[in-house]
This record gives sequence, structure tokens and C-alpha cells, in this order.
Amino acid sequence: MTTGWGVLGTGIHASRSMGPAIGRAANTKLVAACDLTMELAKPFADKHGAKAYDSYPKMLEDPELDVVYVATPHNLHVQHTIQAAEAGKNVRRNLFRRVAEFCWG
Repeated sequence: MTTGWGVLGTGIHASRSMGPAIGRAANTKLVAACDLTMELAKPFADKHGAKAYDSYPKMLEDPELDVVYVATPHNLHVQHTIQAAEAGKNVRRNLFRRVAEFCWG
């Protein structure tokens, strides 16, 4: 079984680290990339053979998407992590203390 990954935020970290790492990992495929505009998302998606989105909720509806890597500014991690979890997606992001406190008191 292949795990479908999506990247939210296609900036430097995603471009230099996560995109290539997902491409090299066994049984994984980058299936979706999302950013604020298609002009930001499309070059990253095209480079990695993924679909481009400019809407995070739309990306979360993608049936090929299993895991979301959150690469947005830190102040948005809680919101984006919760949205992915509510959509039934796994999330890969460092679990910051603030997220843990928000989710588990």
C-alpha cells in the first residue's frame, strides 16, 4: 500500500526537505500540494507530480491524501493540524506544547 502525502505550505522547508524526502521514501507518494495561491502551489506540485490546491479544505477532500505535512508559519499549526484531524487525515508536524495543551488540556 502506498501512503499519499500532501504538503501544506510550499516554501523553502517543503521544497528543500519534505518534498524530496517524500519522493525518496518507500511506499509513499506526494499526491497534493497546497499554498495560498495556485502560483505558489503549482510549481511545487508539478515538480513532484502532485495535484496543486489553493484551498486547504479542498485538498483535505482528496481521497488519495492520507497524511498532511504542515509547513505553514508556526502560528497556524494548531488550526491546520485540527482541520486535518477533523477531516480524518494523519498529520506530520512537531507536536508543539501549545497544540498538546489545546487538544488535551
